[in-house]
Amino acid sequence: TLSPTLTIEPSPETNDPTPTSGPQTGEDSGDIPGENQLGFVGLMFGALGLAVVGGAGYATVIRQNIPEAIRIRCILLPIVGGLLGYNYLALDLPAASSLLSAMGPFSGFIVVIITGASAFVFTQIWCQKYLTEKK
Repeated sequence: TLSPTLTIEPSPETNDPTPTSGPQTGEDSGDIPGENQLGFVGLMFGALGLAVVGGAGYATVIRQNIPEAIRIRCILLPIVGGLLGYNYLALDLPAASSLLSAMGPFSGFIVVIITGASAFVFTQIWCQKYLTEKK
């Protein structure tokens, strides 16, 4: 004997789709807004670091009587190095958040000084090589 099979039909009621939620912000996302960001104080410390690095480049150019052909380059390369370091911190690239959490906005000054000083050393080596080749 054959028995009929039970067929389940969908109900005629349909649920309207719910709109998707946007990106989570605030307490729901797990991120605390304003934490690990440089902000205005970090910007001021970074600008102070750039002034220190640029001033060191300028003082060295004046003290060593570097020719005008490379004078601007010797002043601006440490500033560019400092800006690269500040951007690394401001863009929150890897390990930047640990620096920000350890030192706060003062980390902008420290990173600008370190990267600007390394560019300054590179510039001085290059400049001395340039001057010895010209003699």
